[in-house]
Amino acid sequence: MPGTYCCQRVTPCDWLRLGALLAMGGKIGARDVLPSDWLDQMRTGSELNPYYGYGLWPGSPPDGKRQSASGGAQFVGQSEPHAGDQQP
Repeated sequence: MPGTYCCQRVTPCDWLRLGALLAMGGKIGARDVLPSDWLDQMRTGSELNPYYGYGLWPGSPPDGKRQSASGGAQFVGQSEPHAGDQQP
């Protein structure tokens, strides 16, 4: 069971559903489930922390260390980005 910071108990299938919803622009079929402007803000960092959106960590550019805050001293190891068949 994947764990997150606090108070979530989410199955791998739930994460796949959420990822699919985000990948489809917040739509299920023709139905808008999440507002597109909210999704844009969710994927974009803030002025206070460019590496954190609404509940997502877009993160810093890949350089071997992922920062959680601009100018912060805490890092997490980071591998090279994955290049799937769908990416140029």
